[in-house]
Amino acid sequence: MSRFKSNSYKRYYITGLVALLTLVIVAISNYAEKRVYKVYIEDRLVGITAESPEIIERTYNEVKAKKYAQGADIIRQDINISSDSIMDNQQLVTREELARRFYVELEEETAVATMVIPNRTLKKQLPMETIYVEDSSLYIGESKVLVEGQPEIREITVEKYIDANGNTNQSFSESRVIEEDVPRVIAIGTKKKPAYIIPVGDYEFSSPYGPRWGRTHEGIDLAVSTGTEVWAAAEGVVIQSGWNGGYGISIYVDHGNGIITRYGHLSQAYAQVGRKVKQGEVIGLSGNTGNSTGPHLHFEIRIGDVSVNPANYVDIEY
Repeated sequence: MSRFKSNSYKRYYITGLVALLTLVIVAISNYAEKRVYKVYIEDRLVGITAESPEIIERTYNEVKAKKYAQGADIIRQDINISSDSIMDNQQLVTREELARRFYVELEEETAVATMVIPNRTLKKQLPMETIYVEDSSLYIGESKVLVEGQPEIREITVEKYIDANGNTNQSFSESRVIEEDVPRVIAIGTKKKPAYIIPVGDYEFSSPYGPRWGRTHEGIDLAVSTGTEVWAAAEGVVIQSGWNGGYGISIYVDHGNGIITRYGHLSQAYAQVGRKVKQGEVIGLSGNTGNSTGPHLHFEIRIGDVSVNPANYVDIEY
């Protein structure tokens, strides 16, 4: 292979930053001489390009626009081109060189190389894993987040490739985890919903169904503050709404098949006779009307006009 020295000089400046273009004379298989340039900025190799001045300027401007001040003028001066900067074609395209620094594609006719801008780092957030666990304390259709979790975040090193036609591509050369993945954990209910729900929330169980004061207490009493929302225990049609003797203001809801629920000692009755209500719909407010010793809701379930113990039909907490 022939070696050359030259006294010609070229130097690019970008707003005070020196860009050194080292001329490399490459002897290809037919021993024709082709020129390939390694591009340095601040003594750091930023890529390699072909001998075409237009390609050099285009790829150089790409580096300048991405990494340094945009719009900076290029000022040209001379630099020394010595035999120390010459390498042969085989050395340039060995697998070791490709793996270590950059990818270079020398086309047979034109010896056009690919410009490489290496070692740009990005942060990438990966999809977070979600784990579902069964929970028998929750009803079917209910869920609860047990662990919020966090996604894995990786720092990725990217190399950008620019070919002679200005087309760009990039590859991910390495990555490292900077935040570990913590799976999100969600509990899903497996408990079968009862046909009837407790008609109030935040209550105290104050009196059971059964014998009391020499007669049968035909429902259960749930102590709540006056004005607490009262919900329909199941879907049905209101068949009584208003004052009803010792029950005070009360509501009866017919659920079909001879099943009726009664809500007594209310302060207000919202649902009027004939209204269709859904399970959980607010039908009135609790109170202390009628024969009552304190604010509470009297709740009954009647089948065929015979009272049954509501505790056998709802998920009561004592």
